[in-house]
Amino acid sequence: KKYWRNLPEASIIKPLIEDAERMTGAMIANAATEPHKPQRRPEAPMIRRPATNDLDALREEAAHCRACPLYKDATQTVFGEGPD
Repeated sequence: KKYWRNLPEASIIKPLIEDAERMTGAMIANAATEPHKPQRRPEAPMIRRPATNDLDALREEAAHCRACPLYKDATQTVFGEGPD
């Protein structure tokens, strides 16, 4: 506690500690949620479009892509590679 006065977040430490038991109790009391079921690969191959270097066009296309079920829970587009 003697170092708390030097921390910018010191003002919220005490309320966090006081509220910790209530918060953990609520988490323990709630039932565990079921994990998402693994996604199956689509039977039909994805439609291939001509390659482009236009990032704005790619960003727009990716934002509205519905080629697989990943879009259902998505909140934003993240470019990368999925599982093989």
